[in-house]
Amino acid sequence: RILRLLDGRHTSKMRASPSVASSVSAQRLQRSQARYAVDTLPVAGARGSFKVAPATACSNFVSSVVNQCGPAVVKILTEHARDDDADEEDLNDLLESLFGERFGSGELIGGSMKKKKKKQVLRGQGSGFFIDASTVLTNAHVVKSASSVKILLTTGDSLLGQVRGMDSVLDVAVVSISAPSTLRLPSIALSDCSRLQVGEWAISMGNPLGLNNSVSLGVVSSLKPGVEAALDWVMHDYLQTDAAINTGNSGGPLLNERGEAIGIVTAKAGGIATEGVGFAIPMGKVLPLLPALLRGETIPHAMLGLQLADVHTQAAELVREEFDLPPTDTTPGALVMSVLPASPAEVAGVQPADLILSIGGRRVSSIMQVQQLVALARPAMGSAVDLGLRRRDGSQVSVRLTPVDFEDYSRARKEAAQRRKPSRHFLIMP
Repeated sequence: RILRLLDGRHTSKMRASPSVASSVSAQRLQRSQARYAVDTLPVAGARGSFKVAPATACSNFVSSVVNQCGPAVVKILTEHARDDDADEEDLNDLLESLFGERFGSGELIGGSMKKKKKKQVLRGQGSGFFIDASTVLTNAHVVKSASSVKILLTTGDSLLGQVRGMDSVLDVAVVSISAPSTLRLPSIALSDCSRLQVGEWAISMGNPLGLNNSVSLGVVSSLKPGVEAALDWVMHDYLQTDAAINTGNSGGPLLNERGEAIGIVTAKAGGIATEGVGFAIPMGKVLPLLPALLRGETIPHAMLGLQLADVHTQAAELVREEFDLPPTDTTPGALVMSVLPASPAEVAGVQPADLILSIGGRRVSSIMQVQQLVALARPAMGSAVDLGLRRRDGSQVSVRLTPVDFEDYSRARKEAAQRRKPSRHFLIMP
């Protein structure tokens, strides 16, 4: 086996003469050792001896970054409390819409039915990293709506965390912790990514699939990966990497070869045939917001309420096919795929298959240009913008609308849904 491993030759003919085979084997081992320059130690075995290479210290830039930054990367454990009957309420609402009655089970009290509610605790986990001795940076979706946040260190120590600030649109959150003075907490330096280039090394650290302190290596695949469809208030200028990203990596750092955080790992492309397409929020987008997040301030995000597609994409082709528009029409602009209910766009009369030609008198030819102009709006000041549209019939119109803040819109929609939900008390008719 040793001979086959080292120089790939077959040795079955040597078995006829053990002494010759032994001599030839020794010669071949000597030549092989000289060829590969392996410094080995003899180890006695039942049928002879074999060689074991001595342990040697081996280091490269990845292990150096891991040693430097590993202790600053943490596992985040969360708990979310919810009513056990939430899914059943949705089913009851559906049955009521179909049959005009309330369905359910519970305890009959005075001609009405009261549902016995149970609290259900949902547990989640993700990753994060220290940016100073008392602050952990992570994704908003890791800690959003959590009733409990626990920070697990690589030493095995556990600390309670408190969400200090969060931006659910950018998907960034800061968690503050209070640690004993005897506990030394390292941190990771942040890079503004201003000189980052495609092809640079990218090291992902985190806790994928529940594994602790896992590391994967790749490169920066793209600085601004294009998307076919997007919302007007969410800009998808993520960093793309082929470093392995899996569930549980969310919130962990994406590091360069110097151990500086260039991004926050946030997502990966799904699909059975998809591999090596992960995304991170560029640190250059996070740094300007950090002071406000650390103060607990809300980050405003103006929105119109539109899902858009660039005209040359397959998503736009599907829209044109659905509304019987010319398939070869690629007039520069941003094509409206859908309109959110009760959004400023719906109130102003924007419709699917409308083509946005201008915003505030400025011509637009892509989703990104629309997003950039919408981001300049100030919802708190009630500033209106004029949207230049081309309708499905080819006519051009201008509509005026007032952008709103995404968080305000989201909160209003949630409250409206709660008001529409019928009472759980109902009469049982004989």
